Amino acid sequence: KRTYKGTLDCPIFNDCRTGTETLDSHQLTGEFDPSRWKIYRINDADIGLLLLNHHPDQRAYEVVYMGVVPEARGLGHGRGMLLAALHKAQDDARMESAILAVDSANAYAKRIYKELGFLELSVKAVHARIRKREDLSQ
Repeated sequence: KRTYKGTLDCPIFNDCRTGTETLDSHQLTGEFDPSRWKIYRINDADIGLLLLNHHPDQRAYEVVYMGVVPEARGLGHGRGMLLAALHKAQDDARMESAILAVDSANAYAKRIYKELGFLELSVKAVHARIRKREDLSQ
């Protein structure tokens, strides 16, 4: 949950679901295998989370979620996490590509993805009526 603090990726959605609800929904994207989900740590402190799911019909892996805790941002950890996940996935002969989605306002993440060879394939708009968690019981 700490990786969402101060996030540039769809911050308006942060108060809509609990951490458990969010992880449950991420499991439904593609083919879930817990061995592809990793918490990254430095000196016994959690610094990031990367969730990778397989899409066998597309011979692709999807970066379902990647986040770094605020105090570890800007130090190259996100890039390192992504490269490690992609190298692991590349070793899997079933993978031909990697896909992900990013908020168009997240210039930092978009720059890293472009530097690592990701191409923009489509742009989609999200239209949602947002209710904060505390309002859901009403």
